[in-house]
Amino acid sequence: MSGLAELPKSLVRDPFPLQVVAADGTTPSTTGSSVPVHGPSVTQVFTRPSTVPATTPGEDPRTPHEGDFSGSLSASATSVTAGDGVDLTLSIRNITDHEIQPSLGSLSKSVAIVCASDLSPLGHTGAELLTNENMFYVTAPATAPGDPSGRGGSFRTSSADIGAVTCEGVIVATNGHWADGSVSSVARLTNVPSVTFQVVAPTAVTTPPTISSTSVSTSAP
Repeated sequence: MSGLAELPKSLVRDPFPLQVVAADGTTPSTTGSSVPVHGPSVTQVFTRPSTVPATTPGEDPRTPHEGDFSGSLSASATSVTAGDGVDLTLSIRNITDHEIQPSLGSLSKSVAIVCASDLSPLGHTGAELLTNENMFYVTAPATAPGDPSGRGGSFRTSSADIGAVTCEGVIVATNGHWADGSVSSVARLTNVPSVTFQVVAPTAVTTPPTISSTSVSTSAP
């Protein structure tokens, strides 16, 4: 059209179909190709993957939970003398569909190995948890779906441990400090079996009595 400026191409859109309804309510037939609508359906937008665990509202999705891993825990001995150490190895694999942080200071939960004489099948203990003594954090990088991770540690036994000691891969939580005294074990890693070993008292060593000899001097008559 003369005298009118050409519209910018950014304002020119592809044709789209219109549905025209006649006064009597009927829909006349239309001709021409339809323009497909792209994008996910409403169902696709709001479907939550079944492997994502329930989380606390507002919780960082990278926070570890007890069902996030498969794996194993091993101990170097089944029976030790009080005072000896037991080497532990935790091997885990992320079985979720999202990234998990095993131990990140800004999160409220972490993965760890915990050993205690009163450790329950659910991962609870009344013992104070002490870093690198009876609790070993899995200080590893973030794990993507399918990635392995783990941690080793050495639990040093004492006379207070005489009897059965259980070790588990657990989820520990903090009140916000991640310092000894602020951490508690809240759940056992569901898919990681625990291990138990016996701590026995040292065998008493019997020292034979010392026999003193008296020298007898003889003099010539």
